[in-house]
Amino acid sequence: MAVAIQGAPFVPTSRKKMAVIKRFACAQPKAKVADLGSGDGRLMVAIAKSGIIVHGYEINPGLIFISRLWIRLLGLQKKALVYNKSFWNVDLSSYDVVVVYGIDYIMERLEKKLLKELKPGARAISNNFKFPNWKYREKKDRIFLYIK
Repeated sequence: MAVAIQGAPFVPTSRKKMAVIKRFACAQPKAKVADLGSGDGRLMVAIAKSGIIVHGYEINPGLIFISRLWIRLLGLQKKALVYNKSFWNVDLSSYDVVVVYGIDYIMERLEKKLLKELKPGARAISNNFKFPNWKYREKKDRIFLYIK
């Protein structure tokens, strides 16, 4: 079921796809992960449970509430934090991995932002939608891995 109050529609990521995303991330415990459009926080929680720091950026107040509730209930406040802000206004240069389940019409603009801001070796993982000009390194179940 898709839900949209603000921004792109919210479509939950399946457990199968979350496993692929976590594998593509190859994140080490000291890595920082950004989840752009973090939705209900399910991916953030899965990553934080692995001991990795993850920051979510979400503009839908209802989804932010759900994310923060799950993070608090699971005691993951030191590993997961969700911000009530648009990722377009965030400098992503401090992140080792960026994950997005965007929508086709944002992907070209987001590609430019990531190529400008991410450090060499950083990973970008896109669920379902490809970046139009950036060649992916690996693909599985419509999850695309890009490395800068």
